[in-house]
Amino acid sequence: MKLPEHAKRVFEGKIFHVYQWEQEMFDWTVSIFEWLKWPNAAEIIVINEDWTFCLTHEEQPWRKPFYSLVAWRIEDWENELDWAKRELLEETWLASNEWELLKIYHPSSKIERNYYLYIAKNCKKVANQDLDSWEKIEIMNLSFDEFVDTVANPKFRNQEVKLDILEAYYRWWKEEIKKLLKI
Repeated sequence: MKLPEHAKRVFEGKIFHVYQWEQEMFDWTVSIFEWLKWPNAAEIIVINEDWTFCLTHEEQPWRKPFYSLVAWRIEDWENELDWAKRELLEETWLASNEWELLKIYHPSSKIERNYYLYIAKNCKKVANQDLDSWEKIEIMNLSFDEFVDTVANPKFRNQEVKLDILEAYYRWWKEEIKKLLKI
């Protein structure tokens, strides 16, 4: 769904913008519809040169600690891949020349926002961590099994990404069991 041309912005925040418009219904009554515009965001599955997976354990002043892929919102002046490269460097001090866009999520029909999922392979340490004042981030380098177990943890932040990773793992595991049992 696209934002109708006759929609009016009723709130403009630093991050969120809210729009409203009148919408004629099937019975000819009119209702007020709303739309939220929220900056695009991205997450990165980070695979180090030693084939360990990088996750973060984060604390922020307004929320409980959580596990996450490297993630944040994309600034208006950046394209998605440039953002991903910059954020990877700032949060983990890693860089990669092997990038792939795995998926673009559209979380809601009432929210204008794309959520990009990248994979960065063969990541190497090239600098020191550069965090914002409100960030406290511990880097975790995990084996594949530890990575999947941590993604399955209730403290893992992004539920859509969690489901995709666990679904992919389940399909792989199911095929491995079939091979083992010669089914």
